Amino acid sequence: MNATNKTLSLLSLCFLIDCSSPDVDLDSNSISIRTDQELFELVKNTKEWTYWANSQDTLLKGNGSGHIENKLQTRYNLLASTSLDESGIVKDGIQFQEGSLIVKDLFNNSELNTIAVMYKNAASPHKANNDWVWGYFAPDGSVRSGIATGYKNCQNCHVPGIDFTLMNAVHKNN
Repeated sequence: MNATNKTLSLLSLCFLIDCSSPDVDLDSNSISIRTDQELFELVKNTKEWTYWANSQDTLLKGNGSGHIENKLQTRYNLLASTSLDESGIVKDGIQFQEGSLIVKDLFNNSELNTIAVMYKNAASPHKANNDWVWGYFAPDGSVRSGIATGYKNCQNCHVPGIDFTLMNAVHKNN
């Protein structure tokens, strides 16, 4: 992609997520997430997703899950999907790239209850281990655990995973 197309793509992205508040670095494609709403806007405005194991089916939550919901579905933005193998499983030992967005939709039976978000964002003042920004939202976007403290509720359980992701550890052999 040439520099002009890259700039136009980023400006289009800015328009979609209202770049009046996040900082955009045209050289690294990094949007500095500073608020919970900015993180939720990324989830709402991402149009192309790849689903874990290439399936949109919901899965039963894994043993030891800290989530209260009984089912889940995990999706990856285009950048994060480059860390998946051809079967849609996270590659062993991978580190997700800057700008990777992972969303876990959590269901009580068939009703969406919570949206858990991880966004790889080294520029964010709210980044935690390995530069992940964590958020936990109701389906309407209201904050259940915000980016300033969300990592405290998430990262301890996620430590043993591949770059803090647990789908392979919990669901790969199911």
